[in-house]
This record gives sequence, C-alpha cells and structure tokens, in this order.
Amino acid sequence: MVFQKNTRFYAVLLCLTLSLFLCKTNKYGMNKDLDLEKKRPLDIEISCDTKRKKLEYTGILPIGKSSIEAVIRSGYYVDKTDHAETLFKEEATVFLSRPRRLGKSLFVSTLEEIAKGNKELFQDCYIYNKTNYDWKKYPVIRLDFSRLVNETPENLKESIQRSLQRTAIKYGIESKILAYRKALKKISSKEENDFFQEYCIDLVDNLITLEGYEPKVVVLVDEYDAPFINQSYPGVKESNRLIVRNFLTVIKSLSGDNKIKLEFVTGVSSYCFRDTYSGPNNLNDITLSPDYTTVAGYKEEDLLNKDSVYYKRINRLAEKRNISSDVLVGEIRAMYNPTFRTKKCKSYNYFIIDY
Repeated sequence: MVFQKNTRFYAVLLCLTLSLFLCKTNKYGMNKDLDLEKKRPLDIEISCDTKRKKLEYTGILPIGKSSIEAVIRSGYYVDKTDHAETLFKEEATVFLSRPRRLGKSLFVSTLEEIAKGNKELFQDCYIYNKTNYDWKKYPVIRLDFSRLVNETPENLKESIQRSLQRTAIKYGIESKILAYRKALKKISSKEENDFFQEYCIDLVDNLITLEGYEPKVVVLVDEYDAPFINQSYPGVKESNRLIVRNFLTVIKSLSGDNKIKLEFVTGVSSYCFRDTYSGPNNLNDITLSPDYTTVAGYKEEDLLNKDSVYYKRINRLAEKRNISSDVLVGEIRAMYNPTFRTKKCKSYNYFIIDY
C-alpha cells in the first residue's frame, strides 16, 4: 500500500515537472517551430485553366458585314491590326479616303473593339501575338454619318445630337450632362438642336472621368462626307458641309486639350477639308501613304497565298468549273479590276470573296 502511494506521488510530481519545463521552453522560444506550424495556413493547391478559349469559326462568307467580330468569326478576315496598333501607339488624328466597299467601316469597327479592350477577339491576330499592346479601355464616340438624316441642315444637327446622346446613355452619363447644361442655362426646349457642338464638349469632359476607363476618348467618324457628297441642292450641300466641318473642328479643339486618344475619320473624298484654313486641318491624310496602302481591302497576295482559305475556295470553284486556278484568277482580275491601287499594291473590295 505504501509503495502504491509513493508511486502515485512520484507520477504526479513528474507530470508537474514536465509541465513546468514545457512552459519555460515556450516562454524562451525553444518551441517556436511548433507554434509556427500551428499558425501557418494550409497550402491549398488551386487548379486553374489559364488557356484561352479558342474562337469558333463559322465558315460563312461575311458579305455585307462591317462588324469586325462577325468577319473574324467567319474565318475570312485579313488581318489589319498591325495598322491599328500603330495608330493607337502614335495617338493619331488621321483621315482615310477609300472607294466604297473597300473595308473602311470594317477597320473603324476594328479600332472600336480594340479601344474597348476586347482582347480575346483578336487572339489569332498580329496585335495579340506579335506586339506588347497594353489593351487599356477607352471610351468611344462613334458616328456613322451615312446613317444620319441629312435632308436639311436642321435634320443633320438633330441627328448628330441624337447620336451623341445615345453615346452618353450607353455610358450612363446622359442625365449628368443634361443637368449640367440646364444649370448653366445652355439650352432651352426650342434651341436644343443648335447645341450639338457644346454637347459634344460636355460629353467628352464626362467620358474622360469615367471609372474603369483611360482618361482619353477615341473618336471614330465613318463616311463623314455622306451628308453632302450626294446632295443635289447646292444650298443644302454647302450647309451640311459646314455643319460637319464645325463638328470636326470641335474634335480638333478637344484633341488640342489632350483629351483625345485617337481620331479616325473616313470618307470617299477630302472635299470637306478644302479651303479650311482654321477648320479640321489637324487631320493627317494617310490616303496615299505607303505605310497604310493595305489598311483596307484584300491584296492579291491575300487571295493567292496557297495556304489561305481564299485560295482553297478558288481551287474548289476551279475544279467545279473544270478549269485551272490560274484561269479563274485571271477572270477574277478582269471582273474585279482593283478598286484601289498604288505602285506597290493592288487592293480589291470585299465582294471578291463571293465570286
């Protein structure tokens, strides 16, 4: 009995001694590794598929399409993003003239999607794979003057105003602009349509403050000369020309204030810029520039490259007609006499792929 009591006594004493020792080791950091192991978060292996989703091509000819997304997804797109990357890098203010159906609107759409930061759409293009373009997002003002009502100067002013308002609504700043203008007593119900120029200035001033976008605006004007180039009444033609000229002059002033990232204007002529000493004379005309010869349309090299989808289509058609590919190419050259040509390049319009 005495032995059992002594055994219990020494066991309790041993436990107390060990407890005291452990407390001291923790106090002086002797068991620091154990504490760190308890505090260290668990290593969690996260599985992540970083591979981009490949585009699915429809194989449908994009006849009459001016949307870059539709054309790229068709599989019949000729890459022009090298020119687009240059324009963004240089913060260009340019004018491009080309005949109709040569891809001006398609290139405008290309610039718009790049400005929006739609990177994945261009995953098989030059700008995605061979440049270090930063894909920043810019607010975009895009006007297609061929879609504006232009029977009278008043119609044209109203139509420009509505187009600018649609842009403001798209970015959620329409009410802010109207409240600001009313506070300054800039408009009244009778004279609202006369202030599209001031509205444009207010629009840009608000766009450059948007969260999630760079503080500069991309301005894209397509078919700028449509309101006056086909007008049969000389008085209306000249009035419409002056309205368009005044609009572009406003954009010029905003560009001078460093609020414009890129200004790109297209048309079939440079009529508006004649005798304009203080008008939109900031635009660099790249129509005949050797660097931008291939900015729109198909080159013969695009069509005759034996690895291209176009040449395969030519071969299938030649086999169907039981003639050689060279004979068929000769027929295409005769039927689609190059719409735009320079010494170094011949460009065809996009309807050639429907041959």
